[in-house]
Amino acid sequence: ADVWSIGCVLAELFTGKILYKGQNNNAMLHKIIELRGKFPNKILKKAASELRHQHFDENSVFTLITLDDVTGTELKRVVRSDKPTKDMLSVLNPQNQFYSDDTKRSVIQLKDLVEKCLTLDFTKRIKPEQALRHPFLTS
Repeated sequence: ADVWSIGCVLAELFTGKILYKGQNNNAMLHKIIELRGKFPNKILKKAASELRHQHFDENSVFTLITLDDVTGTELKRVVRSDKPTKDMLSVLNPQNQFYSDDTKRSVIQLKDLVEKCLTLDFTKRIKPEQALRHPFLTS
């Protein structure tokens, strides 16, 4: 059993917004990279060949494909960031408002659980049994 979708659903239920909203696979992969960082090479090597070659170069560097708003021309931009460029806490709590210490603690615990559910390397991702014992769910 895997918990990736549970992490997405938890974040989406909390915020009321789709976590990885995108028009296509390329846009969604970009959103994932923004929040989780670069995909590990060993994971990309296991990905379907078509998907890997469509979105990543031979060095596992992601290429973002967008359309020019005026001309409709396809634009390609290499995304070299190894680390996330967005913080999960700012996604869960964009106004950076905490109404109490208990709320702050809960949001920080939620962030921790969501990040553990959304670990890119599935061999390091939190297991369902561990997730059920996470402080966000038990306190």
